Amino acid sequence: MVQDVLGQTIIWKKKNRTITMKILYIEDEINTKISDIVNMFSKYLGESIKGELNDLLSTYGGKARIPKQAIQEIVEKSGIVHIEYRFPDALKEIIQSHKKYDLIIVDRNLSEEEYDESEVLELNISAPQFKHEDYTGKEGGGREGDYIFHYLFGEEGKNIIRKFYFLSAYPFSPLADDSENFSEAESLAHYLDLKLLGENNFVPKDDKAIKRFIEKIINKVESINLRHENLIYLNILEKCIEQKASNRFWTLLQREKSPEFIEDNLSLARKIYENIYDNSKLNQLAGNPQKLTDYLENKGNNWQYKLQSGAVITSSLRALHNICNNYGAHERFEKNKELGLYQPTLETIQAVVCMLKDIILWFDKVINEE
Repeated sequence: MVQDVLGQTIIWKKKNRTITMKILYIEDEINTKISDIVNMFSKYLGESIKGELNDLLSTYGGKARIPKQAIQEIVEKSGIVHIEYRFPDALKEIIQSHKKYDLIIVDRNLSEEEYDESEVLELNISAPQFKHEDYTGKEGGGREGDYIFHYLFGEEGKNIIRKFYFLSAYPFSPLADDSENFSEAESLAHYLDLKLLGENNFVPKDDKAIKRFIEKIINKVESINLRHENLIYLNILEKCIEQKASNRFWTLLQREKSPEFIEDNLSLARKIYENIYDNSKLNQLAGNPQKLTDYLENKGNNWQYKLQSGAVITSSLRALHNICNNYGAHERFEKNKELGLYQPTLETIQAVVCMLKDIILWFDKVINEE
């Protein structure tokens, strides 16, 4: 089973699955927050990306001069963290893709980057209605982040609470209840009164609070960690085959430890290795999985050097073909069960996933070889 950030078990359903796996960070002053970005998302950025971000500081000689788009593009390479720094762009991303994020971190004041009210109205949001003056305080400053929360609560209800966090330079109490400074209808007071929002949803912008936030929340979201650990395989399948193959492997990874999905997982594994066999370069050698394995194992013509396969790959290919062909289709699965044959277990699924990983790495090397 996979758990959410509150430790609650998520049951994956066969139909209408939503693939969630990323972090959305909305901050309008990212050019002055490079060190915060590196610290908060260090686990997911990798040394290369962190190096590129630090190089920006040297190249431009001052934080204020660093192009925000350059920071956004570098962080995007992580495949885990997505940054938006303009309110209308952030809102558009939220509208189109909020369900793919398992963690949403928002700076409440997004007024640093100028925008026109018409940019928001063009997004045609029916509710809640956006009026610029409602989210501009009487004492200055903006509360665009509040509108993002209002919208998300309308879309996801209470579910948004477990994955939504405000970053703030102010203490929780005066920050949260802005009813005197802002329109009562547009403040967060009613969410607080109903205990739909609490102190845990507000993270002060100080080193100790951010460190606790990193340790307890950012680094602990299981689905994000799962994607991070398997990003290389998911990217290969997307790049070398298609997004559907990558999605299949992601679903298999999410349900790997769920006994109720053993049959479905073997069916997914069968479709993934069939996607691999269908690649044109491999198809030139053999028209089906059995023939390809035979070709690789043929001891003539320097067999052990054929496509740099060797025993690890040929054994994995043959085992996958036999297991998934016999148990990855419902009719055969039930027939084997009726015959009293040994049934696949969660350990079988674990072995299948490990073999697929070796095959995916080998596949990437073979088809990208000149």
